Amino acid sequence: MTSRLPIFAAAVLATLAGAGAEPLEEIRGVDASGRDVAEIAAGRPALILLTSPRVASVGAQLRLLRFLHGEVGEEAAVAAVIYGEEKAALAKFREGMPFPVVAGVGEVTEAVLGEGGKLPTVLLVTRAGNVVDRLAEVPDPLAAAEALKLRYEAGPPGPPPAGELVPDLIVSTSAGEAFNLRAAALNNPATLIFAFDVDDADRRRHLSSLQRLADDLGERTRVIAVALGASTAAAAKLAEAEYLDLPLLVGGPLARRRLVGELDPPVLIMTEAKGIVRGTKERAAVPAREDVAGEERGPAEEGPPVELAVKRLEALTAGLYADLPPVAAFDAMGRYVLFHGRFAEEGVDHLWEIAATGKDLRQISHAAAPDVAPSCSADGVHVAFLSGRSGENEIWICERLHGEFTQITKSGGTFGAPTYALDGKVIAAPRRVSPGGEANFDVWTMNARGRRLRPVAETFYNEIEPAWAPDGQKLLFASDRYGNWDILASDLNGGKRRRLTGPETEDRTPTVSPDGRYVVYASREGDGPYKLWAMNADGSSKTPLTAGAGNDLYPRFNRQGYALVFASDRSGAYEVYKLTFEEEIDYDLPRPGRPLSRLSKR
Repeated sequence: MTSRLPIFAAAVLATLAGAGAEPLEEIRGVDASGRDVAEIAAGRPALILLTSPRVASVGAQLRLLRFLHGEVGEEAAVAAVIYGEEKAALAKFREGMPFPVVAGVGEVTEAVLGEGGKLPTVLLVTRAGNVVDRLAEVPDPLAAAEALKLRYEAGPPGPPPAGELVPDLIVSTSAGEAFNLRAAALNNPATLIFAFDVDDADRRRHLSSLQRLADDLGERTRVIAVALGASTAAAAKLAEAEYLDLPLLVGGPLARRRLVGELDPPVLIMTEAKGIVRGTKERAAVPAREDVAGEERGPAEEGPPVELAVKRLEALTAGLYADLPPVAAFDAMGRYVLFHGRFAEEGVDHLWEIAATGKDLRQISHAAAPDVAPSCSADGVHVAFLSGRSGENEIWICERLHGEFTQITKSGGTFGAPTYALDGKVIAAPRRVSPGGEANFDVWTMNARGRRLRPVAETFYNEIEPAWAPDGQKLLFASDRYGNWDILASDLNGGKRRRLTGPETEDRTPTVSPDGRYVVYASREGDGPYKLWAMNADGSSKTPLTAGAGNDLYPRFNRQGYALVFASDRSGAYEVYKLTFEEEIDYDLPRPGRPLSRLSKR
């Protein structure tokens, strides 16, 4: 087995030269199996607690050993030597202990305790049996772990990856009792571990949400909170103030290393049956019940018919090239359509706009890097899009009037295509997260300047292609949590979710009609092409809108609701198309923005 614990390496090497060489034979007594301390150590580094039943902190010292034994038991010997004549107390101390408890005989010599030493004392012993350090009068397990943290390592840093067991980590509860995280995970069908910093300004909100989640889940999933950096007393006060029934654990330096490592708390660890880690999230929000227990609300079975009759379908572009299907969107007034692509085979994709009549084409962006997936703000002045012009794929804003470009995210390229809410104040975008397992996308929101980043609900599946409901209180997106792509709707206030499509088809790229009644999305059966379908907002009355060859993707309504644009390769290459449901309304409004350059329609 590869050593995961180069225990005491630095301390032992640094102190061997000047340390006294007191052999473990100085400590007399045997454990329940008749072994003495030297036999227990058997050529391994050792942690030996010397104490007595008359010491007030003996219980805390033994919890310290439970804590440390869970960390170093495979690499080092751990034992307690209890001096005194109280046989009943010794039997009680031995009961259930995972390490040897030795009945000490005689007086503890000064050679063992050191000059002026007294019980309790922790000895650090080399493989050769030499005592190289003493730690006396340790007040509680957490203080001992803090004092010893530079003298050993706590195993691999950070949480275990998906597919491995929860760490065999013993931590203290707010009541001061020992708690083994692995044992808790093994004894439950599923376990959720939420580790947060005790000085986190949102700690009370975290705990309140976790308690509600635990109440909702019942016995299906064990919910555990770990307050990193808290003392037992502080955790007890916090648990009492928040009326917690779930376990609140006190995470010292070892717990921080094993559960968080270099990640940014709060960190969420979810396990499946038998303690196997399902996934880990950094900077996690407390998940909704549906994220943990699965969706309970599916599409409505019956509903009124979808009253969207296609009147006209026409191509807005010709001769377009695009490395990705050209995401298109109407501007605020519905008079112009923004899209990405290029009109030459070579080069990169840029932002363009064209009149909804298919005339008056102009180029908006000219960067050397690709600009894709535009979304127009409510006032028609700004365009949010994804760009590689900073070297990473980040979200940028274009001011249409003066052609000013501003980068609003600096995430290392983790964001996907953005979309404005109808009020123009909030943006939603998928964001790639990867700590603790394979990378996946979750939907995040931010304000129009890229600040106040918030996950809608972090899961261990891909959630992409968000679309806002008109009231801004609900987001739709595509998710692969059921093994294929489905459309889900998430309530931003209560976290409730609804699955709008079923497993029979692959369903993606939703958009919501301005009145909130209908959802239009791309759907395909088997290996067939994606075609546009419409359904009621509750998932009922699914109705096809397009047919024929080629993929139809990324539908987007105009604000007036009588038309939508989408990308299609029905002609052999992707172009931008417009689908009209009723006669167009003539809006005689000024175009927001001056031409940067003009091209005639091809």
